[in-house]
Amino acid sequence: MVSVHTSEQIKQGYSTPDVMQTVLSQSHQGLFVVGANSVVSFCNSHLAELVHIDPLQVVGQSYSVLFNQMANASHNPQRAEARLFAAATNLDALGEQEIRLQLVAAPETHVRIQFFPIHMPVDGQLARVAWGGIVLDVTAEWNETERWNEDLTVLTRGLRSTIANLKGAVTMLLSGHRYWEQSERQTFLESIDEHVDQLNRLLDNAQEMFKLDADTIELERRDTALERLIQRVTQSLVYQKSGHQFVLDIPGDLPNLEIDPLRVEQVFANLLDNAVLFSSREKTVHIKAFQADEEIQVSMTDQSAGMSVEDVNRILEGSLQINTSSAEASRGAEIGLYVARGLILAHGGSIWAESISQTGVITHFTLPIKARASSTGTAGTQRHITTLTPPPSTNGLEIRPNRE
Repeated sequence: MVSVHTSEQIKQGYSTPDVMQTVLSQSHQGLFVVGANSVVSFCNSHLAELVHIDPLQVVGQSYSVLFNQMANASHNPQRAEARLFAAATNLDALGEQEIRLQLVAAPETHVRIQFFPIHMPVDGQLARVAWGGIVLDVTAEWNETERWNEDLTVLTRGLRSTIANLKGAVTMLLSGHRYWEQSERQTFLESIDEHVDQLNRLLDNAQEMFKLDADTIELERRDTALERLIQRVTQSLVYQKSGHQFVLDIPGDLPNLEIDPLRVEQVFANLLDNAVLFSSREKTVHIKAFQADEEIQVSMTDQSAGMSVEDVNRILEGSLQINTSSAEASRGAEIGLYVARGLILAHGGSIWAESISQTGVITHFTLPIKARASSTGTAGTQRHITTLTPPPSTNGLEIRPNRE
């Protein structure tokens, strides 16, 4: 929030020019003051930097000149100018007000302007003798809000898709248009059961996604045998019903890991969801694990067509929007992939994927044998990784955190 204390200082110091000048010039926020004659009496250098105006052109001029320059720096000058004048006009009736402007700048900037009146006793009555505005760069806050809106949009679409399928199966069962054979009823019930499972996984992943972004993930590490963990996941009823074959290649002498077993189970489940979603029934998923120095590396190979490198790149950067015809059906898997990545990095590991032309996709990830801090410092900053470089030996995409 904009500091109200700053505007109070301005109001109190207005009658003392020396105090006023000190307060305005030392502020780290953009400031302007307009006198009772509607002329701009002051604007500081921070205001000039934020909204790209020339103080020499506005000080001593009508505030309309200032508003015109501020509006011209925005994406929608006509709307911005109308909002600026409305805020100034309504100061007496409504008191302090705030508006936001999106500026045309490189990079794009968002500012919040807090308008405030300055009152002083005049002839025994309190009168407005001036007014001003405090301008604050809120680009980071705006981007955070936009990111949360994107996450909620993706989650909502995923929920709607799953619920629509669930509703369709229930409606068919309840339909009185015909008599359903036992085998047909069984098919509908299995579909309902499958979509309820999808709904539960989507909600679980959504909860983890928001925890990762808020940096509130707490790992409950335990000494865990990876082979037994993988077997629990692949032998679950959900994947047994998928019609896929799961081949495990895991040495019997693999050391135990200091991991959060429930979180790592979720990683495997999310990656398997992707493998099952993008491949036909009766295809084989190979899971291989081996020790590499102080880490265990897991490689999961499936016989799916795979997602494009561009789509994988977008998801691993943190964006969950995919521009393909199958996007509606795959959104839950995209959220799962993002969450898997966050949980692996939270364990201090790394994750990457490579496309194998014509045959499928290999997803690799590593986990440290002994507990290690998050690979990115904090789980909540993972979304902001923007540079992804594939290793020379693959035609896919790799993310390996800098461990200097």
